[in-house]
Amino acid sequence: MKTKDYEKLQLLENKATEKLIKYINNQEEIKYIYDRMLGLYPFLQEESAKLPFNIWLCCDYRDNDDMTFAERLILDDNSMSLEEIEILREKTASYVSLFQIKSFEEPYVIVTDVLTQEEHRLLEPQVSYVLKEDDYLLSRLGTVLGKSRMIGEVSFVPKSVIHSFIRILLKDFNKLDENQRIEGTKLYFKKDALKIYDLFYQSAYKYFDPQSEDLIPIYQELDQFEEYLSTKKSSAEIEKHLTNMIELYEYYLSEEGYSFKDLDKVSVRDMLSDAIYEKFVTSGLIFNSYVSTLKAYLGYKSKISNEYQEAYSEILMISKQRFHFLKEILKRNTMAQEDPLLSLQMREFESDSISSYINDFDRFLLYVFDYPLQLTEKKQHIKKSDQHNVIDFLEKEYPLYFSRPGQMKEPVIHFFFNMGLRLKILKIRKNILSVTGNASEYLSMSKEDKLTLHLRGFWGQDTVKELLQIDSRKSRHVMKILLQSVKKLEEGPVTRENLPIMEDIDRDDLYLLIRYMTFMGILSNEGFNKLISFTSAGRVIAPHLDDWSKPRKNKVINIGQYTKRNKEEGYGESKTGGLDEI
Repeated sequence: MKTKDYEKLQLLENKATEKLIKYINNQEEIKYIYDRMLGLYPFLQEESAKLPFNIWLCCDYRDNDDMTFAERLILDDNSMSLEEIEILREKTASYVSLFQIKSFEEPYVIVTDVLTQEEHRLLEPQVSYVLKEDDYLLSRLGTVLGKSRMIGEVSFVPKSVIHSFIRILLKDFNKLDENQRIEGTKLYFKKDALKIYDLFYQSAYKYFDPQSEDLIPIYQELDQFEEYLSTKKSSAEIEKHLTNMIELYEYYLSEEGYSFKDLDKVSVRDMLSDAIYEKFVTSGLIFNSYVSTLKAYLGYKSKISNEYQEAYSEILMISKQRFHFLKEILKRNTMAQEDPLLSLQMREFESDSISSYINDFDRFLLYVFDYPLQLTEKKQHIKKSDQHNVIDFLEKEYPLYFSRPGQMKEPVIHFFFNMGLRLKILKIRKNILSVTGNASEYLSMSKEDKLTLHLRGFWGQDTVKELLQIDSRKSRHVMKILLQSVKKLEEGPVTRENLPIMEDIDRDDLYLLIRYMTFMGILSNEGFNKLISFTSAGRVIAPHLDDWSKPRKNKVINIGQYTKRNKEEGYGESKTGGLDEI
């Protein structure tokens, strides 16, 4: 194709796109689309997300009549030329995917769709100036008057995040039901383009500003480290080392103005000590993982340059003295270790229900952080309109098994609300629900420690009293019945009608607690009169619930008390003077 022909093609595409964008900007509904999508895809807050979002509006958004903006423009504008109509129709057929550059045949670039293994010949005469063979890119594939092109933004994907990105993509795709998977990956990419970009930001730019001038050198260093590891480690180990490096960069190196190559100028001991002191490292497993990564990286660098020998010797010494650090971690994270055995056991499980519950509680927390909620005047409940907004923001769909008139329509929100107050992560001031200063500490905990904290906070008569709005005597009886139910479920599945009961205890109250345990991933129950059974993780948790029910000095589990206790003992103050409420 001649240069003039390509420029003409580009001009026609730009003209058609400008008409479409002008048309979209005049539509009333776009005022609400962004806010709704922002609740689902946090990456849209990024400045660099504007172009992917605009392209999604042009190509993928469909209204209540299942029409795209392009289709509506074609119907509304009689002045559109046949070429412009064809371009807009082709644009709506485009889809997002991950591509690897195989070769250049100017003005074409040959790419392979990594996820479908299809090869494409794209008319992109300028790509060879900025990319090279074997580079990966995230782009929208489409056609312009029959010529295959990349539509809109082209995002360079560093090799160091390819494994994690593909892994998170496949994990998300496998969550779809069988019929959706049969429809194929292309339809998945077409329907969920914004989700694909959101997953990309989670894996690639979670710790970096995509516009940062330091981004390319940082990833180049990671790519070289990955090449070194590829002959010695499994893909899972490589991915973990790269993730650890990014986390250490964001936590310490970037804050101090260093890059990875400056680790020979950094006191590794001070860096790890600060990480423990500031509760960036909250468990022995996390500490050991970082030590392992630093040993691998500094060992690799010491083979290239003698300048890294001292830093490498330092990390080897730290590895030998790790029990000193582990003791300090335990001392500073007593709350996270309320039941360290359970936290350790939970690391063996990949439970989608537990992960969704923990992720959604975090989402609820972040929602309240951004939008403190005005509560109802009399009962101080979350208003119905806010409940629905929060539900739209959550990752998982929670079943609503109504058991009596007047019950809250969104029980999971009611549960999150009460658990947040119970754990002192949320507060009510002047009828406004907002987060406390403990929220940031909570969010830094591991998933397993969060789950243990939630379970300890849930499993007690004071929590039952608040959740069910009953008196202390009744809440003690309900806890006895709940423990009996757990023991009965250990023998096998039961229905709601087979649950143990006491004379003055409402079976609906007991069933509501069963549903909350289902939300948390402990139990499995698909409906009001369906079987209730333990999940695999629940069977591991059950003995701990029994142990927590044994008589002992009552101890309320919450972050506030934990922080206060540590300060009183002289080792819980942060460098900034402690945790202030937000």
